[in-house]
Amino acid sequence: MYYKFLKYIESKNLFSFSDTILLAVSGGRDSMSMMHLFRTAGYNFAVAHFNHKTRNGESDRDENFVIEQCKKNGICYYSTNVDIKSLLKKGEGNNFQDLARKYRYEWLEKIRHDHKFSYIATAHNQDDNIETFLYKLIKGSGIKGLQGIKPKSDFIVRPLLDLSRQYIDRYIAENEIPFVDDSSNTLTGYDRNFIRHKIIPLFRQLHPNFDKRIMVSIRNLISNNELFNFLLGEYSKPYISKKKDHVEIDKNMLSTYDNRGDLLYNTISNYGFNHDQCRDIVNSMENIGTTYESQAYKLVNDREKFFIQYKTELLPFYIEIHEPGTYKTEYGNVIIKESDNLQELDFNSNIKYLNGDKLVFPVILRTRKPGDIFSPFGLKGKTQKLKKYLNDKKVSGPDKKKVLILESGGLIQLIAGIEISYNMRVTDECKKMISIEIK
Repeated sequence: MYYKFLKYIESKNLFSFSDTILLAVSGGRDSMSMMHLFRTAGYNFAVAHFNHKTRNGESDRDENFVIEQCKKNGICYYSTNVDIKSLLKKGEGNNFQDLARKYRYEWLEKIRHDHKFSYIATAHNQDDNIETFLYKLIKGSGIKGLQGIKPKSDFIVRPLLDLSRQYIDRYIAENEIPFVDDSSNTLTGYDRNFIRHKIIPLFRQLHPNFDKRIMVSIRNLISNNELFNFLLGEYSKPYISKKKDHVEIDKNMLSTYDNRGDLLYNTISNYGFNHDQCRDIVNSMENIGTTYESQAYKLVNDREKFFIQYKTELLPFYIEIHEPGTYKTEYGNVIIKESDNLQELDFNSNIKYLNGDKLVFPVILRTRKPGDIFSPFGLKGKTQKLKKYLNDKKVSGPDKKKVLILESGGLIQLIAGIEISYNMRVTDECKKMISIEIK
């Protein structure tokens, strides 16, 4: 089993001997075997134990056991405890397993980050993988959900994933590895325990090679999903543009496929959007301006495209400028020049020219705000809402938020890079002009 363990780590490129690994150790069979394997192999590691304060004090026993084993073997360890049931009673979440997992992984990641560990290792094994496959199957998962547990996810590695529980039990017996049993693992009230103790034994009676067959199916699904993602990537490539702070998806991508909701889901599910949201999005594409949110991202339904961006918004920008010069902002360098030579006009689209006789300093450079009105050059002094003006100009949702406004005398005199106000037009009578460029 030891060499099988090492071979799996190498074949999946989970980590190297130069990495430092934080082991998530509960004190049970799997995690204690993992700790023994890491010690035997000589990896640089430490142990982390999370006590959920459950089972009438049994979880305290587990924490003390893990700490004792670490002290006995000279292993650095971290431990904490959180009363999950108490949090549930206070209304934080409605599922013990989900809430416990959330707190456990947040704490593990904090330890990993603060103490600069390369990865967190969990003791999921092959039997866990099969249980997960069956659990997802009865939940109606598609090909993506039926691929089982990944060997590596961001900073999480699972070095025992190729080892069966039978292998692990044999290794424990041969090496006299101490462990503690979690009594809740025998309770069939939990879905996964019911699958483990009731469903899988029946499948094994039906087919003696059940475990191997399921693992073959999982590997086939992984391979098929990789092929599917490659083909989808090739198909969608002309329609998707990745910008610095957002992603643009041309709606025409959905025009050639009948099941548009599934196509959109497989395109944007990595941003956390679910099937139901994607069906709603394609059914309401005519509702321009509607937004949909996943946990971390926002999708904006624009005229011809969908825009996906991180939900953290740019903060409103405001700066008072007292004279021409170069000003550095998070939106770029703003270059303001004064000239009395009207022959110097450079018709670069990023440069706009204003009537220097009328522009009064100080001026304000800012982002737009609700209620802004503007007098476009073409309306000859009439005003309209800035929001309507930008809509008419087909400025995209993400770009609207980055539009910079030049205000002077309480009026908007310039929409940077787009248009000047009618009042600020350069005429033959001008004695000087002001050029504004944003790089």
